Amino acid sequence: LSGGPDIIQLEYEAMPQFVAGAQKHLVDLSKYGMNDHKQEYTEGAWKSVSMGGGNSVYGVPVDLGPFVMYVRQDIFDKYHVKVPTTWEEFEQAGKDLKAAGFDGFLSDWAPNGTAVNPALFAQAGEKVYKYSSKTPDKVGIKLNTPGVQKVLEYWQNLVKEGLVDTTDSNTTDWNNNMIAGKYAAYVQASWLTGYIKGLDNSSGGNFRIYKAPVWDDSTPQVNQGGSAWAVTDQAKDTKAAASVAHDLFDSDTAQHIGVTDGGLFPSWKKQLASDTFKNMQEPFLGNQKSNEVTIPVADAWKGDEFLPFQTYAYDEQTKSFSAIVKKGDDCKETLKALETKLNNYAKQQGFTVE
Repeated sequence: LSGGPDIIQLEYEAMPQFVAGAQKHLVDLSKYGMNDHKQEYTEGAWKSVSMGGGNSVYGVPVDLGPFVMYVRQDIFDKYHVKVPTTWEEFEQAGKDLKAAGFDGFLSDWAPNGTAVNPALFAQAGEKVYKYSSKTPDKVGIKLNTPGVQKVLEYWQNLVKEGLVDTTDSNTTDWNNNMIAGKYAAYVQASWLTGYIKGLDNSSGGNFRIYKAPVWDDSTPQVNQGGSAWAVTDQAKDTKAAASVAHDLFDSDTAQHIGVTDGGLFPSWKKQLASDTFKNMQEPFLGNQKSNEVTIPVADAWKGDEFLPFQTYAYDEQTKSFSAIVKKGDDCKETLKALETKLNNYAKQQGFTVE
């Protein structure tokens, strides 16, 4: 490789592919003292850039994607339906809305959804993909498990009942449905606010953010998305680049600009703890102080792991999950075949499968 920038912004899920193998294209920032800054970031963010919590650090966390539920408050209020707090209540809310005359869908399960599915699985206590920089030649892929089966069969049933749509997200149809109020609720990372607002700001005031539905009291807080500054092996002065990557947001003012102008959800614990951030009102959400919902999620998230070939895994899981949820294929058999395919691919790429 040649001609790359000194510093790049990478999503957490993309970082392992630049670290695995003989040629590591991301610089280990631990040799420049990055571990001294560990306490500045949330646990989940730090585990993402250290890929398992080891001594090596391959990025400076800059944002997160707390997993929450978007609700069309006007729809729930019109039909006098309680906003759900559990997945059992989520299904019941769909039935209640339908019985009350709502002609849309409770929600949408997007066949082209990628990271949203591991987040849903994480709620069920399943870590489907495993990878650590401490053992860069090993991967773990566990998809045919009770938790994953429970989640996919749950959404499969909602689709069968006609309560949930299956339109690909971020398409023209999906955009129109979202703005027109065809979906009463949608579970996604908190960055969705900026996306919907960009589609049609006039629909603001109807949406609100709530905690994502849980299975029970043991359901963990989860995350979907987020990114970090990383220093590439193309940098002529990696020490200087490492210093710049950290110092770009090493002040209250810079962090505030990153949040307000850059649309970042802060990975910095100091910013998350500030009254300014907590009390920010979002006009698009009816002046809701939405960070009161998202901050506890960000604080509690413990981190995720992704494969060095995550894009391939996403492509394959999209086919299999869609066959289960949208087409009604047998869950266990489809997951078994998917797991086998990904394990074989990992071995072909030279990895040992745990």
